Amino acid sequence: MKEVSIIIVCKNAVDGIAHALDSALATNPYELIVVDGHSTDGTLDVIRGYGDSVTLLTDPGKGIALARQIGINAASGKYVFFMGCDNEIDPDSISRLKAYMLFHGYVYCGMLTRIRNLDSYLARCNNERWKYKITEGPKSIVGTPFLVQKIILDEFPYDTTLRFADDTNLCERITGGGYSIGYSNVVCYEILDNSYAELKSRYIMYGISDAEFYNQHKKEWSAKRRRQSRLHPWRSEFVLGLRSVKGLGRKLYMLPYLFLITGLRYWGWWSHRNVNA
Repeated sequence: MKEVSIIIVCKNAVDGIAHALDSALATNPYELIVVDGHSTDGTLDVIRGYGDSVTLLTDPGKGIALARQIGINAASGKYVFFMGCDNEIDPDSISRLKAYMLFHGYVYCGMLTRIRNLDSYLARCNNERWKYKITEGPKSIVGTPFLVQKIILDEFPYDTTLRFADDTNLCERITGGGYSIGYSNVVCYEILDNSYAELKSRYIMYGISDAEFYNQHKKEWSAKRRRQSRLHPWRSEFVLGLRSVKGLGRKLYMLPYLFLITGLRYWGWWSHRNVNA
C-alpha cells in the first residue's frame, strides 16, 4: 500500500513490537513511523534493529494525542493507518480496508479486533467482548487500528491537550463536520498476553479517558447528559455484555469478567477524577 503511512505509538512494548512491525512492513507501506515515549525495556533496541525501514520519532510524554500528532506531522502518505504496538495484521488487510472505506463512503474506517490464542479465561472473555463491542457498520466512535484520509487529519488535528480521550474527541469532531466513519469487516489481531496486569492497566486507562472526556464537556452538558456519561462504563461494559452474550451458561461464565472490567474502569475514573478538570 504505497499510498499509506503506517504510524505506531508505543512505550515499553518490547514483548509485542516486533510482531507489529513485521506485520506492518509485510503490507508494503509508503512508510512506517514509530513514535516512542521514552521506552526503557528494550523496545528502542528492537525498533533500531529495523534500520531505515522504520522512521523512529520521540514522544515527549505529554499524552497519546500529542504522540499521534507527531506521527501525523511527519507522515507523507495520502492515507494514515494507525495500529497499536499490540496489533498484528495480514499482508492484504490495509488494501481491503481501503477498498471497504471507499465503497462505503467513510473517511475514517476501523478494523475488527480479535484474539488468536484463546487459551485462558481472560483471553476468551476479551475476545467475546471484542465481538459484541466492535462490529461492522457506521459508528460515532472508532478506535485503533484505523485508516483515515490524511486530508481529514489536516482538517481535524488531534487535541494535544488531551492525554487519553484522543480518539473519542477526534471522532466527535469529524462526525460533527458531516463526515461518515465506521468499522469494516477486516480483522486484525491483538497479541497481548491477556493477563490480569494487562487487563487492569487497559481498563484503568479507559476510566481515565472517561474522566478526561467528562471534565472537558461537563460545563456545557445538561444534567441528563452528565448522568449519561457517568453511567456510560456501566452500560457499555456490564449491561451491554449481559445483553449481548447468549444463553444463561455463557452469561454466568462472563459475569465475573464483566464485574471486573466495569469496576476497573470506574476505579480509573475515580482515581483520576480531576484530570484536566
